[in-house]
Amino acid sequence: MLKLILHNILKHKFLFFLFGVLVVVFVFYLMVGLNVLAAVSRSLEISTSENMTGDLLIFPREKKRWDVMTLDGEREVIPLSRWKELVLFLESSQDVEAVSPRLRRWAWMNSDHSELPMILVGVDPEREKNLLVGRSLAQGRWIQEENEALVYYRHADLLYAKVGEILRVGVMTLDGYNNFDMLRLCGILDYEKMETYSDFALYCLVPLSFLSRLVGSEETLVTEVWVKLKDPGKRGRLIREIRRAFPGYYRFVKPVEAANLLAGVSSMTRLVILSVMGMLLVLVFVCSSFLIHFSLESRRYEIGVYHALGVPRWRMVLLFGGELLVAMVICGALGIWMGVSVLQSMAGTGIEATILPLQVIFGARFLRIAFFPEALWMTGVLLGVVLVGNVLFAFKKLLEFDPLLLLREL
Repeated sequence: MLKLILHNILKHKFLFFLFGVLVVVFVFYLMVGLNVLAAVSRSLEISTSENMTGDLLIFPREKKRWDVMTLDGEREVIPLSRWKELVLFLESSQDVEAVSPRLRRWAWMNSDHSELPMILVGVDPEREKNLLVGRSLAQGRWIQEENEALVYYRHADLLYAKVGEILRVGVMTLDGYNNFDMLRLCGILDYEKMETYSDFALYCLVPLSFLSRLVGSEETLVTEVWVKLKDPGKRGRLIREIRRAFPGYYRFVKPVEAANLLAGVSSMTRLVILSVMGMLLVLVFVCSSFLIHFSLESRRYEIGVYHALGVPRWRMVLLFGGELLVAMVICGALGIWMGVSVLQSMAGTGIEATILPLQVIFGARFLRIAFFPEALWMTGVLLGVVLVGNVLFAFKKLLEFDPLLLLREL
């Protein structure tokens, strides 16, 4: 049977060449497309992982909503009332593992080489360190002085900044004026290992006292408190305790709910790319079905001879299906090899993201191409779907042929 299959493939090499080219192109672009999908999904998955820094977010009741990217205007700052008492209350709770008060403001950062908008996050360095379990510094050290800052390594790439460099920062004050100061980059956080904060937004960690002074406040301002629980299931009980101790002061939200913008972007991105992949799958199936139809119609004489020799239909299905299987496996493997080779050769290559939204989304001026093994098995599954569909189509087409009519054509 195998020899006959190979003989028929060589005999009808033009048809199988067209079919093979279609399969190779399909698998190659599918491989690359699914790899891009995996890369984007991974980036956005990390982007929404702000929730990993805590189990509960507390902010002022006057603030109606909280979002990773949404700040209530450059001039407006809604301070958290009695935040020092709240922090001490939380730290005395047996259910709380770590507490971190924060203040966030949009700012303009520039180094000697580049400039970009960034969100300054004022933190209590020691409390923030406790919140970021398993933190890892790629370079430098943790914040120790008031005029020191930490950024993620991708964001340091955007600024072309190195540890020890002086960064200039500008922030709109509470009175609407622009206030400027300087920071020393004391450390670069290894974002991949930490998987904290949002890759969608550019964050720079600075001391609370520094950012409060920069916005023109004589007192230390706090606009939100992040809480990490020993058992996230105790969240409801802790909220009830806070409401009893501080009635009417605060609103509460799960950090994963606060990242709804990023979650929406992630879902839409996956939907769009999967839709493109689905359309490509349908297009290839339609094209391959047309080639199969043309191939079987052009081989009516050959099929009639098989009928005249008394060959059962199931053997003919195995024969023609085997031809498709061999051709698709060989060409599919070639397409996968080409896709893997191209992706691996591009691994680590920087593609410049000249559009600012792309820089903000991926947190880097240069997007690094990476190879995701998940694209291999996903491509194999979709290739199998096309193969099974084509074999069933060939089987249906063979059943539609009238043996008597074929015999009269001999």
